[in-house]
Amino acid sequence: MKTKHLKKLLSNLGLVCVCGLAASAQASVQGTFKHITIDGDTSDWVGVAPAYVNENGVNNPSGVDFENVYLANDANYLYIRYTLQQPANPFLGNTYIWLDNDDNDSTGFHPFGNPNFGSSVMVISDQAYQDAGGGFNEGTLTDASVAYGALTVPGTNFEFRIARSVTGVAGTFAGVPLLNSNIIKVQLASETGGGDSLPAFNNYGSLSYIFATAPAVLTTNLPLVTAGNSSWKVNQSGTDLGTTWLDQAYDDTLSPWTSGNGLFGYTSTPGAYPTIHTTLSSSGQNTYYFRTHFSWNNLPDNIAFVITNYLSDGAVYYVNGVEARRVRMADGTASFATSATGTNSPAGHVDVFGISAGLLLIGDNLLEVETHQAAASSADMVFGMSLTADAQLPLVNANTNLPANQITQIAQFAALTADVIGSGPLSYQWYKNGAPITGATNASLIFYSVSAGDAGGYSLCVSNSFGTNLTRTASLSVLLDTIPPAIRAIAAGSSQITVMFSEPLDATSANNVAHYALSGGAIVASAVINPSDSKQVTLTTAAPLTFGTIYALTVNGVADIFGNATQTTVSFTRTIAIDGSMDDWGGLTPVYSSVAPSGITGAADFKDIYACNDASYYYFRVTLWTDIAPADGQFPAYVNMFFDTDDNVGTGFGSGVLGSEMLVQSGYSYQEKNGTFNDNYGINGLSWLCLPTSPGTNFEFRLLKTATFGQDGSPVFSASNIHFIFQGMDTGFNVQNQVPAEGVIAYTTVTNPVADPLPLGRLSLTTLPGGQAAVVWDPPGTLQQSSSLNGSWTNLPAAVSPHVIPVSGGTLFFRLTQ
Repeated sequence: MKTKHLKKLLSNLGLVCVCGLAASAQASVQGTFKHITIDGDTSDWVGVAPAYVNENGVNNPSGVDFENVYLANDANYLYIRYTLQQPANPFLGNTYIWLDNDDNDSTGFHPFGNPNFGSSVMVISDQAYQDAGGGFNEGTLTDASVAYGALTVPGTNFEFRIARSVTGVAGTFAGVPLLNSNIIKVQLASETGGGDSLPAFNNYGSLSYIFATAPAVLTTNLPLVTAGNSSWKVNQSGTDLGTTWLDQAYDDTLSPWTSGNGLFGYTSTPGAYPTIHTTLSSSGQNTYYFRTHFSWNNLPDNIAFVITNYLSDGAVYYVNGVEARRVRMADGTASFATSATGTNSPAGHVDVFGISAGLLLIGDNLLEVETHQAAASSADMVFGMSLTADAQLPLVNANTNLPANQITQIAQFAALTADVIGSGPLSYQWYKNGAPITGATNASLIFYSVSAGDAGGYSLCVSNSFGTNLTRTASLSVLLDTIPPAIRAIAAGSSQITVMFSEPLDATSANNVAHYALSGGAIVASAVINPSDSKQVTLTTAAPLTFGTIYALTVNGVADIFGNATQTTVSFTRTIAIDGSMDDWGGLTPVYSSVAPSGITGAADFKDIYACNDASYYYFRVTLWTDIAPADGQFPAYVNMFFDTDDNVGTGFGSGVLGSEMLVQSGYSYQEKNGTFNDNYGINGLSWLCLPTSPGTNFEFRLLKTATFGQDGSPVFSASNIHFIFQGMDTGFNVQNQVPAEGVIAYTTVTNPVADPLPLGRLSLTTLPGGQAAVVWDPPGTLQQSSSLNGSWTNLPAAVSPHVIPVSGGTLFFRLTQ
């Protein structure tokens, strides 16, 4: 429990907050009945419309700023999803959700003194608390079953649930249901870094949500789409529709869309398929689009949604705009021109598979299919399918190739899964070498870190009320690690060097200072492995490193967790990381310093300015005499930065003092080389990054040296000398402070030496059972193969370790290359 946040909030409870999102009290929102899986993936919220939409933009730039709020429920849980205007992490004690259960505004706790909202339950972080007696936190609710998706990951899209069966724990509410009514009010608030509380629905507003009742239970098999009688909309124009056609609001009544019943297409083997009712064009287009609607009004629990499919080549299937399945299509983005990976063999073979019930809505649903031709298969194009809701389906192994044989390296992730469909409830039991595995009762078998003892044969037994189904056995082969760790990346600041290795390290050897040596007289004073990432080691030097100098780091004796010790030497130079920490600026002197503050508030008042560069970027650091009030905009908001980038005062914008070719204003860049303030062209590829994003007096930013003018694409930085003037403005864009007051600040680009590329990783070859072998390697490097050491080498850019090959009579050689 975050008590410091609670104290901050309590200090503000008597205030009427007017700085939140402008939204008055909302009308009641009719509930949506839906099972939501709380896993951070919000795709199963499809069809749930926002209950609240913020139309006023960003109001809380330093904290959690709500954008949309979604509500849904099933018989057991209330689900709440909200999106944010900007990335944040609202699950660490700075987000409050209040729930008013009894539709009585006079009872319960009143956040922000709101007389129209009496909270029964308060949720903070991943815990719920009783508020029903009128107090703020009257006790922790132990049966609330609160679950969050993406609990600690900053982002803009979050979801959580709370059990509708939760009961009170204190006073007269002990054991009393707190969320059992048919209507509930919801209030959200966020606490900023400064401790303010901002309600999402202020002006004493809230959301009223009417719980949706559970639909009827389906006890028979219900056809939803039939192969020969359901009408589809068809687009065979050969035009790329992108993704717009997937939207439920898309108009498919206009030409070139037509209507027809399945099956669709044309074939050179008509006897292999049922009757084709709607003939399609055979003019050679690759992709055809299909859309149809169906109604679903039952409880989805324990229902198998089964597609029986006639398809000549490949297809991608969508339900309500969300991909549900693909057949004979490669992973990744399926574009209009993507070909299917193969044809149906034998012709007329029926593909049977299931789709997730979580994609369906109560009421109208949209089924969409895009079919793709395989290369050189224009003689056939056949599509037709049925969709059935099965309440009495015996188990069917939809894909007999699963679970699939796997070859993995020790300590790596691995997962075995099957594709068995049937009416629920389903029970699962995994077997290893014919014996049941204790606790392995999920649809997938997950190995988060494979051990040598995990090698063996695995099968899955699935059971329902109609029987059992045992898959074919899959072999899991585990390759031992005999390769020492390689260095994948290295970054150095003033006195710290971060070394990223290719695999987890043994902490004892990684923390041993004697295993590291630096050139140029530099000394490694300490070595510390990252406790949350055992591939990373931070070295601290006894004295600051010199900017622009190439150093050699020799690592000798650092081992992985299997005892393979590395011996390698890498080259690096000290650089600047734009991360909000100024440690890597140590040893650099300012190119400008002011002797005293100006005394003018409400605008940036510059104290020191630093500048440096490497082969790719110009880096700048700015310190201010005083922090800027939030209402006046923190740096770089309301700051002008004029840059003379061609070392010619006579060109660009200015008054004879500075000829500015580029203006950066509040972080946005503008071309000025034509001599005006903003030539109405932007700057391409400046790669602007400024941190920290929180208020303060110390900031750093960068400019990419290869940036070009928006007008003609010519280089922005065309000279080795650059000159610049910085200005601090008030919120009316009036200049209040300028440095320098007279003249310009000059910086001469330094040509820094470039470090050698990182040494390549190592590789090994392991013989496997069944006439196969595996090539294993650590990055960096691209795998190449050749039939002769003196012959030509072929890149294998798509190969990943382990790369499994058949063992034949010929000889193959492998190597890594940059």
